[in-house]
Parts: sequence; structure tokens; C-alpha cells
Amino acid sequence: MEPVLIIVALTAITFVATNLDNLGLLVILIAEESYSAREVAWGYLLSALIVFAAAWLVAEAVELTPERHLGYLGFVPIGLGLYRAWELTRGQPTDTSIRASSAGMIAVTLLMLAQSADTLAVYVSLFADTSENLEMAMLITFSACAVGWVVLARWLAGHRLIAEPLERWGRYLLPVLLIIIGVLILLDTPTDVA
Repeated sequence: MEPVLIIVALTAITFVATNLDNLGLLVILIAEESYSAREVAWGYLLSALIVFAAAWLVAEAVELTPERHLGYLGFVPIGLGLYRAWELTRGQPTDTSIRASSAGMIAVTLLMLAQSADTLAVYVSLFADTSENLEMAMLITFSACAVGWVVLARWLAGHRLIAEPLERWGRYLLPVLLIIIGVLILLDTPTDVA
């Protein structure tokens, strides 16, 4: 398979895995109408851009690490996946219960950034393990996924029969996807730096 197709698929899977909680929060924010749909959309897209840029910058610093050790960054998403699974066994509340108290796009951006630690950590690992010539494909895929997430959230907010199971079961899917992503980073693939 072409490295570009692999990185597009891996970027999309990583986005979905690390943003299921954000999708639930987007649906809640849109449905309860505390903010305009435009404030929610732009706030989320701004937070996604900040997370992506921060992950790239941190990965650039991490690339000072010898290339043969970069694959070990796959343990970050594996650890996050195991931690999320452990939280589920302890009955920890999901992140989607968070509500914002002040209005506006900035409040939504800050709320979404608070939810995005897993996205940042996993994308740092993915960036550091990915060949530099594939980073533009990652950016395009990530951006398309973020826009798609907003569209999907707006649609789901109007269809509670679909949104409620997603909010309920998405948290169980997240640990599995994070562990799979970590394993893919650990393995040698055509997208790797070396």
C-alpha cells in the first residue's frame, strides 16, 4: 500500500480515536444551544488547529532523538488506551459531562483544548514516527476530519437516537483504538522516518 494512503488512514483513525469525547461534547454544546452553532464550530476548529500545531512542534523537538528510538513513542497511545480502559473499570465519569460556563468561541476553544490531551500526545508520537514528506497529507486529513466532525456533530445534535448511543459506547471504543494506534507506531511501516 502507498505510504500516503497509509498515513491518511492512520491520521483519520487517530483523529476518530482521540476525538470521540470531543464529538460527544460538540453534540451536547450544539444541542443545548448555550452557544451558537457557529461559535461551537469555530471554537472546535481553532482548538484542533492549535493541537495539531503543538503536536508538530513537540514532534520536531522529539526528532532530536535517534531515529531507531522513535517507534517507542507508540507506548504513549498504548499507555493512554490502557489508562482509559482502567478508568472505565473504575467507573470514572466521561469527559463529555464537562460544561462551559462562559459564552463565545474562545470559551469553546478552551473547553475543547482541555479535552485534547490525548489527541496531542498521540499526534506527537505519530508525527515523530512519520516521514517529513507525509506531514502535509496528515495536515489535510486532520483538517478534513475536524470539519467532518463539526458537520457530524451538527447532524447528530438533531438526532438524539443516534447521538445517545455514540456518547454512551464511544468511551469503550476509545481504549481499543488507542492501543491499536500505539501498536502501529511501534511496528515498522512504510510511513516511518527510518
